Amino acid sequence: MKNKNLSSNGWISNKKQRLVDEPFKIIGTIWYNEDITNHGGKIYEW
Repeated sequence: MKNKNLSSNGWISNKKQRLVDEPFKIIGTIWYNEDITNHGGKIYEW
């Protein structure tokens, strides 16, 4: 997974990349479930 290095500290810097990475949005919804909780859902605030 090319975005495996994405961390709770790096979600902002990777926001634009993830915007154009449609398949990862689906994977990320599951993979970053804990980060979504930690950020109050802002990790997917496109």
